[in-house]
Amino acid sequence: MDLRSLRLYLAVLEHGSITKASEAAHVAQPALGLHIRKLEEELGLQLLERHSRGIRVTEAGALLAKHSEVILRYVDLAKEELTNYAKVPSGHFSIGLTPTAREAISVPLVERVSRDLPAVQLTVKEALSESLVEYLLDHRVDAALVYNTREGGDQLVFEPLASESMYFVYSLKDGKRPKPTITLTEVMQHRLILPTRPHLVRTEVDRLAGNLGVEANIVHEVDSMPAIRDFVSRGLGCSVMPHGAAVNAAYAGTIGSQLVVEPEIKRILHLAYSRRRWMSKAFEAVVKVLKEIVDAEKDRADGQWQRLDAHVRPARKAAG
Repeated sequence: MDLRSLRLYLAVLEHGSITKASEAAHVAQPALGLHIRKLEEELGLQLLERHSRGIRVTEAGALLAKHSEVILRYVDLAKEELTNYAKVPSGHFSIGLTPTAREAISVPLVERVSRDLPAVQLTVKEALSESLVEYLLDHRVDAALVYNTREGGDQLVFEPLASESMYFVYSLKDGKRPKPTITLTEVMQHRLILPTRPHLVRTEVDRLAGNLGVEANIVHEVDSMPAIRDFVSRGLGCSVMPHGAAVNAAYAGTIGSQLVVEPEIKRILHLAYSRRRWMSKAFEAVVKVLKEIVDAEKDRADGQWQRLDAHVRPARKAAG
């Protein structure tokens, strides 16, 4: 099957007759008919049924049309990307960010792309890590910053970029706590407001608490970090969240924070993308900007992330 024959075949289906398709494609009727017959001979199937008013597609013909549309769409995409490869980065790029990552870097990311990559149209989608992995597998985003590498298998690449520590947050109505740290056992003694499973903060708190033989005193479950901060600031409970979320400037003077220790609760931020995705100029340029912004955030005293331990390696496969 050659691409020209597939395009002409789709033209026949679109116009409903070989005569109209030949006029639209500027191909003589005998030549167009020959393309269709060669397809049928090669496949050993009848694709079209001829009748006095034109043609009718067979079941096999409809299946070929479905595959032809996909094949030709990818061929056109390849031509477009190769044509633009030597030019300045341009086109559409969709990035997925978790809520805390969106708070930390979405503004500088959009500012940098607008300034340095004016021909790139950026889309930012916010969701939890689990949903962003699904977005990547369904090709709804080009790349994402995620914490979950348990899903995706060999279809996705996970590049570790930074680590993130968890903090105990509490209302400052009763004053600021003197110690900069708090043990996880002590955390479990407070009335907690935490996200529901499978949020990674919740699953990690539950796992480590189980290892210590203690049980979390969860009074409310809320799947919104801003809402949890609102509730904590009003003294409705305490919580555990990433440092950047805990020290959000909007809650200065209302929320205090302590690093959770014994054990520390850490998670790894990954850049995730499809292993099969073509790395266009736009992809490479936006990812470069993204990594630079994450690095700058790691260097800030009150930044969301910290530098990785030396032993952390890229996750080639999803963990079991």
